[in-house]
Amino acid sequence: MLAAQAESRHFDIDRIIAVGHSAGAYLALWIAGRALLPASSPLHDTQSIPVRNVVALGGLGDLRPYAEHLQEACGYSISQITGVPSAERRDVYADTTPIELSPNGSHTVFINGELDNFASPKDARDYADRVRRRGDSAETVIFAWRESF
Repeated sequence: MLAAQAESRHFDIDRIIAVGHSAGAYLALWIAGRALLPASSPLHDTQSIPVRNVVALGGLGDLRPYAEHLQEACGYSISQITGVPSAERRDVYADTTPIELSPNGSHTVFINGELDNFASPKDARDYADRVRRRGDSAETVIFAWRESF
């Protein structure tokens, strides 16, 4: 829909930046890879717009390691994000997890607080390393805790 209106509204769809915090960061990371979804995925969209720049604020790009703790940490279960496995879709992470949709030609900036105990700076650095090894560009920015500003 946005692509169809881009010219008449003077949108430069080549310069879109997806920004999100926490679960929104996960979605921002996911949307950068959406164009790679196979047509068999229920999330496939033939009109997806390439998103080449992402800012992930305290986000995770791979929920596999956090799946069993997601309910207690965030208040929702992993199946609410991924759906449930079925005969047609055995690996629910294949089309819902950003790391599975890379490389996708994006550049990501991960921004985390040094005291974040769920989306930790180590997690951001590790994910950025994984993305770079796959061929995308990523960097991390870690904010230090200060008593007062």
